[in-house]
Amino acid sequence: MKKCTRCGKLLPLNMFYKDKTKKYGVVSQCKKCREEYKKKYRNENKEKIKEYRKKKYRKGERKEEMKEYGKKYRQSKHGKEVRKKYLEQNPGKYRYEDPEYIEWSWQVKNKSNFTCQVCDKLGGALNSHHLNGWKNFPNERYNIENGVCLCKECHKRYHDEYGYGNNTDLQFLNWLISMKVNPEVINQI
Repeated sequence: MKKCTRCGKLLPLNMFYKDKTKKYGVVSQCKKCREEYKKKYRNENKEKIKEYRKKKYRKGERKEEMKEYGKKYRQSKHGKEVRKKYLEQNPGKYRYEDPEYIEWSWQVKNKSNFTCQVCDKLGGALNSHHLNGWKNFPNERYNIENGVCLCKECHKRYHDEYGYGNNTDLQFLNWLISMKVNPEVINQI
């Protein structure tokens, strides 16, 4: 039992928010008083809070700093252990590190002579696109016929129109037709 410093009531410890730095491991005000105080403070200081959030979350202000932090964490011993455990629990989640996926991707690009099948761009930033989506068609994930080579820009254009995850070969063919792609290319797919 602990006495709330705000309302003066004697309450069980589970009626207080936890704080390991305090004597009893909880804050001095009960949850109800704490929530009332926070609500009152937010109502009285709306502009102050708005300015603080604007300053703190200014677009891109801490982007480089956070990138560097993430990079250091991923390279740390703990970061590597966490990632390894996650990958073991979620097989197929990071397909870009899967040797079978890497081989599939290379075969798809090689099949089209490392050329985008929409704009005929040769080389550069190329993506191997699954005609039938990775998530909904697991038995077709590594089938070379289920892949097509697209440049980064065309790949983004397709997914901007049809979204990610639930794609099908029929959607892709319709998209090619709407893009007025050479009929010979469409017949090859």
